[in-house]
Amino acid sequence: MLRSVYLTIITSMKMNKSITLRNKIQKKIRRGDTMIRKVLAFSIILVLMFTSSISAASNEMGKGKNKGPSTIGEVEEILIDYMKENDITFNVGSYEYVNYLTEQLLYENDEELAQHLYSDEIRIYAATYLDKLEKEQFENSEIDSFVLDTETKEKTLQEIKKENIDKNNALNKEQKKKQDGESDFSAASHVYDGIAAAAYAREWGDGRNPEYNSHFKDCTNFVSQAAEAGGKPQHYSSPSTGITSTTNYWYSIKYQEWRTNYYVDAWKESSSFIGVNDFYKYWVYTKGLNANNYSYRYQVSSYAEVGDIIQLKDTSSGDWYHSIIVTKKVDGKLYYSGHTSNRVDHDFDTISSTENDFRVIKFVGTYN
Repeated sequence: MLRSVYLTIITSMKMNKSITLRNKIQKKIRRGDTMIRKVLAFSIILVLMFTSSISAASNEMGKGKNKGPSTIGEVEEILIDYMKENDITFNVGSYEYVNYLTEQLLYENDEELAQHLYSDEIRIYAATYLDKLEKEQFENSEIDSFVLDTETKEKTLQEIKKENIDKNNALNKEQKKKQDGESDFSAASHVYDGIAAAAYAREWGDGRNPEYNSHFKDCTNFVSQAAEAGGKPQHYSSPSTGITSTTNYWYSIKYQEWRTNYYVDAWKESSSFIGVNDFYKYWVYTKGLNANNYSYRYQVSSYAEVGDIIQLKDTSSGDWYHSIIVTKKVDGKLYYSGHTSNRVDHDFDTISSTENDFRVIKFVGTYN
């Protein structure tokens, strides 16, 4: 009996001891879990804080990057600052400034400017400036300096690009429609002489022929003169004094104008004789010549012949801004002549192919 009671007491004590030990272990586990949870929570907070800091820094960097120029006027200010910093002393609107912009679009002569943070935006500005200058010449043929108007300066770069996309789409559509139809060669008399056109371009590539008007932006006026020397006749009907905006006629007529007590040379001109796009429209739309568009110089070199006219488009803006004439071709390699700026038998491969597209207006082999 006593032995039985003793065993019961001992067993009960062992059970209580076991329960106590188990409770202690569970408490320690719970304390450990709590500590782990605290460590995990603290770690998560640190990670979130670090991620938030990186995100904030990225946003600030993004804001800085996106804070570039958005309007033509803002880009002009950036270019003016660049010119000051690099001791480029000619003024905005001067003849030297026009040549500087043209040569940057063609050859990227200023290598530092070509590597500028906003080089693409500067190209859009340059092409827009030259386009607006050309249009101003339609209104004032005696212009000797030019600054952009406020409306143009306030236009965004995206607006300029959109305008040029729409304009080029319309040009391409009209070109296809015209070339699917019949060419206007009904009054043909003799074949165009590309060699004679090239000879004229070489003779006057570094000067001005006094029988024609001289323009601030003179590139298309010059290739028109060469095309006439190659046999293309002027076309007009009762032209008005000054410059007439038209793509139905093509002419530059010199005459004497009385000024109080003496005569001066004056001209009646069509916009198609002196303007890049109007020249293209006259010869392709009105006269039915072929024009092919290319993205690479080697394609142009394969197709163009001496006497053909090449026009250039800035790929950043989509603006057709320049006209030149092929004056030599040796073993498939092209050389050209042009004005603004003056070039005679210049290597065509010096023109930037990555920043320019091309269209060749096929004069060679056509009739007048």
